[in-house]
Amino acid sequence: MAKYLAIADADRIHDYVFSPHELRLIDGGSSLQDKVNRTDMRELVTQSGGRVIRASGGTTLAEFENDHTATAFCQGAESLYRERLFSASATTAMVRDNGRFADVMEALADALERNKRAKRGAGFRGGNAFDQICQACGLFPASHIGTEPEQTERQICHACLLRGRHRSQGKWRLNRGLVPADDFEAMGRDSRPENYIVVVYLDLDRLGRYLNRHAGNDSRRYAKLSKNIDHAVRDCTYRAVKSLGDRSGIIILSGGDDAIVALRANGFVPFLRTFQEAFNVRTFLPGIPRPTFSAGAVIAHSHYPIFEFRRISEDLLRSAKRLQRKRLARQREDSEEKPQLRQEELDSIDYEILTASMTGDVIEQRETIRRRSGELRRTAKPYALTEFLDVAKNVAALKKEAPASKIKGLYQIAYEGRYQGELDYLYLLSRLNKADADNVRCLVGGSLWRPRGTNGDEGEVTFAADVAELWEFVE
Repeated sequence: MAKYLAIADADRIHDYVFSPHELRLIDGGSSLQDKVNRTDMRELVTQSGGRVIRASGGTTLAEFENDHTATAFCQGAESLYRERLFSASATTAMVRDNGRFADVMEALADALERNKRAKRGAGFRGGNAFDQICQACGLFPASHIGTEPEQTERQICHACLLRGRHRSQGKWRLNRGLVPADDFEAMGRDSRPENYIVVVYLDLDRLGRYLNRHAGNDSRRYAKLSKNIDHAVRDCTYRAVKSLGDRSGIIILSGGDDAIVALRANGFVPFLRTFQEAFNVRTFLPGIPRPTFSAGAVIAHSHYPIFEFRRISEDLLRSAKRLQRKRLARQREDSEEKPQLRQEELDSIDYEILTASMTGDVIEQRETIRRRSGELRRTAKPYALTEFLDVAKNVAALKKEAPASKIKGLYQIAYEGRYQGELDYLYLLSRLNKADADNVRCLVGGSLWRPRGTNGDEGEVTFAADVAELWEFVE
């Protein structure tokens, strides 16, 4: 009898995790979803007579002996998500194993995508005068009286009740072994500068292509490689947060191919450096390079809405990934003339420091400024991560000696016209002592503007505004 591959993939899991407005419920929902994926789904595969290939990042992939057991798993997975998480769901698909694993995986991905597109999500329209909306997430009808936080009664939905219960039990938590911050406000109070926090969204680049390339048609090799990647993401995230000290941050999501963390603003650079260093030394399978990753980071006031942190970090992550794709394309074009870049040189980051209470599309805002200023880019973002860490290191060194008022003046200079900016930049250099002026030239350049990309194909940029912005956030 032919074997079957089946997959269960969580639907819009970030929407589920970030739907409450409170960090404790976000933490509880994230940990609950992680438990369902890593333990309950594995048990379901075993009970259905299958073999787990992958169970991480909201996805469970398994092999079954026949279509009956595969169907039982698919039906059970969809029921399990509804039962354990209430407001979350999973989409499933199954295909017959024709003997070539790569082809079966491609067919399974196509089937899953079709099923997701055909699925109509459950919704709630609270138009009745007797409806009471959940006071924690505002998405579903309230069905319970909750007494947390601070023992105040409020009406919450069943999904938020489950999140709160799971969080209070503390038996399964991504932050187990850490002493995480209680909320964003507490994190901000201990930050430097005060009241600012950062949300960092890390994601591996083209993981599906990476697995197919290095696992080939061997399902067991695929299983081992995906497991090692999952463990690496979780462990490196954990190590990087722990290195910052107690109550410096919290892991919101971690595992599979991505991680989301919230940190004190001054932990931004150390976290990225520690994560990359830990990731560099991981062995995924003998003889193969590690996957690359991209990051989007938002630094804002601790009262900034959590859903805005999430939205903007996702936009910035996509921007960082576009830079990584450009660097890969250039590497292929130059492969005969230049040596290949190391994996850590292909990691990328885009970030934004927000001071306004609300903002639109930050990437579009940058492009609008560029178009209106004669194609001059007022920032060097996004960065290769190694380049960004070097800039941050040099800013920290400059901060020891150089006067803050003069360096912060670089921000205003970066937004002036080309020639006025050049004149003011040279004047600023003349007012610094020789050592500080040399350090500024090392960071910004002998001229305010410099070509970006291969042969300047990305136009002219300045590092001046980035140096001024980072001044307060590096130590």
